[in-house]
Amino acid sequence: KFSLSANEDKIYDIAQDDIKASHDECQRSLFGKVIGDRPASWIGIKRAMSQIWKLNQPMDVKELCPNYFQFIFQNRDDMKKVAAGTNWNFENQYIILKEWMVNINSKHPCFQELNLWAQVQNIPLNWLSTDVGLKIGKAFKSLRNVVIATTGNHGGKLLRLLVIVDINEPLPRIAKIRLGDQIVSVCFQYEKLINHCHYCGIIGHLDRGCRKKMEDVTNNSVKEDQYGEWMRAADGFKWAPNGISESRNSPPTDSPAMEVHDTSHKASTSQIQSESPRVPDHEVVPSPAKSVGCSSLVSANHTLSPPRDNIKDNQLQIVESTTMDMEKEEIPRQPMTIDPLEECYPPNST
Repeated sequence: KFSLSANEDKIYDIAQDDIKASHDECQRSLFGKVIGDRPASWIGIKRAMSQIWKLNQPMDVKELCPNYFQFIFQNRDDMKKVAAGTNWNFENQYIILKEWMVNINSKHPCFQELNLWAQVQNIPLNWLSTDVGLKIGKAFKSLRNVVIATTGNHGGKLLRLLVIVDINEPLPRIAKIRLGDQIVSVCFQYEKLINHCHYCGIIGHLDRGCRKKMEDVTNNSVKEDQYGEWMRAADGFKWAPNGISESRNSPPTDSPAMEVHDTSHKASTSQIQSESPRVPDHEVVPSPAKSVGCSSLVSANHTLSPPRDNIKDNQLQIVESTTMDMEKEEIPRQPMTIDPLEECYPPNST
């Protein structure tokens, strides 16, 4: 601890008028952190985002420290439009955007949370309900929305969860749910997943630059095939109104979809050529998608108020959510039990 001189220990008062201009600028700003191990250039960020966001007025960009930027808008409408989206990315790295708050900086905990759409695969059709989705969502740090997607053309159904994940932790691969004596391992596939390490399962780097892998190589304790491309949901499906498949280059003007659990979190990031977190109540026509292990039944949706299924709240429980090793001992098979991980991720699915 410093030993201060009498002069250093003096306190100098400032007034509100002294900070008015800088405070107003912060109120019109979004603060963005690039999640990745590759440095993003200031000029590249400014040019790319100015073109993509299609703002009414020009914005200014300041690089506060490596991979941490302040986006200064001329008006709050432009700022709110950008903040209303899901995940933006630049050069295959996520950008997490947050509005101004006291003491915000590049190491603030708010930049450790990322919004992702997770598709729940391998769930029995008669278990598809928002109530089941709410309980499966406990496998994540927080759950923001549950959507049952359906397609008018093929009649398939898909459970989608808008979740908040901790970028310092491996992405969850499976969760186990139980109804009576029936246990099912459901698996998660993430839409538009990028910069995901197939060795340690963490977002922000690839396996060739994974520190954990280097340590395991040194210690002769390498465990391969714990994560992989099979955790990324198949591309080609657009959740668009009126059954039209579209690619969106600008953020939505509407506010994000209804939050289920954590209403203190705002959808503050949005993705290049991606969907809004607000999922429309219309049918869509899906494009063909490759099979990646779990069945991909996709389609349009309706939001959080479909009729409740005949599953009582106290009958369905989360048994375990896990980022465990695939080699972990399986639960002994019981009658009517669907448990092996191969049900979710076949060994040759990569």
